[in-house]
Amino acid sequence: MFLALIVLVLAVAVFAGFYLVRMLRKLSFLDRLPKKWLSWLAASLILAAFAVTLSLVLSPINMLICLLHLAAFRLLWDGIGWILRKWTKWKCGYDGKALGALVLTVVYLGLGWYSAHHVAQTQYQFQSSKVSQPLRIVQFSDSHIGVTFDAEGFAAQLEQINARDPDIVVITGDFVDDNTSRQDMLGACKALEGLRTSYGVYFVYGNHDKGYYSAGSRGWSAKELEEALEESGVVILEDEAVALPGGYTLIGRQDASHRQRASMEALMDLAEPGSYSIILDHQPTDYPAQAAAGADLVLSGHTHGGQMLPVTYVGQWFGLNCRTYGHERRDSTDFIVSSGIASWELRFKTGCISEFVVIDLVPTV
Repeated sequence: MFLALIVLVLAVAVFAGFYLVRMLRKLSFLDRLPKKWLSWLAASLILAAFAVTLSLVLSPINMLICLLHLAAFRLLWDGIGWILRKWTKWKCGYDGKALGALVLTVVYLGLGWYSAHHVAQTQYQFQSSKVSQPLRIVQFSDSHIGVTFDAEGFAAQLEQINARDPDIVVITGDFVDDNTSRQDMLGACKALEGLRTSYGVYFVYGNHDKGYYSAGSRGWSAKELEEALEESGVVILEDEAVALPGGYTLIGRQDASHRQRASMEALMDLAEPGSYSIILDHQPTDYPAQAAAGADLVLSGHTHGGQMLPVTYVGQWFGLNCRTYGHERRDSTDFIVSSGIASWELRFKTGCISEFVVIDLVPTV
């Protein structure tokens, strides 16, 4: 399936590249060139220079995102131009369509840039007869340190979390990225020391935290990340449970990429009898088992809220995730998927936001 998606993306990219060159060669200053092949060559060189510049400033994949959107908005302008010509007899020239497409792309992706780099707060509240006192949880996920925020920028986001007076802070995976530098990793871990909570900071691994590449590819190891987190007072939960005051049990799962992780049934046996169970599970892929096991609240990330239109729900449609974003209730279990405070590789979020989540758990009145 992934191979088919890659082939599809490459095919769309090739079409978009050809379409953009064709669009450029019809601009008035190129269309006046004496030879047709000269206009094609000039248009190709202009697009290549633009692509190289974007790759250097952003990255190759973000360059591709920009060019795909430019091609899409240029197609949109073709449709708008056809409607205007049919109903008003007004004809929009190639220069006007190209300028319109460029403006739409800049505005749209500019908003996507803002959504990716400005972190909002999302609030939830649940009641339970199992608990005897309120608990405020702040969840953040998918910080991918070094992509959207470096260590200093990440530290600034933690001030927003402190302002919410959390009882506990939970980090639901992908704290770092495969390309996070040692300096940013250590700096981000150090920043966690500044979190002010009543009962601590808890962490579960995501699929990127231990790295997909060789142990030395990042210049530091997963063991060093573990040590840096623990030195900052963070409790790492790997198929482990912690009892919290007021009738709560916090359970942290190994990531779904860890094939030997414990089953939900086995993990629920770790919970204090009659307590309200809070499950930290990076990937939202095990809802049926979690609901069947009687978990009360499951917190996940991983999906980035779908990241970008129109691929927002592809993972859910293909059964890779049980949910893409937000809250869902199955039987007696509440599930929350956060869109995360940052992004993996892509610098834009369209159709979703960056966020941290505030969850207030209160006794049933």
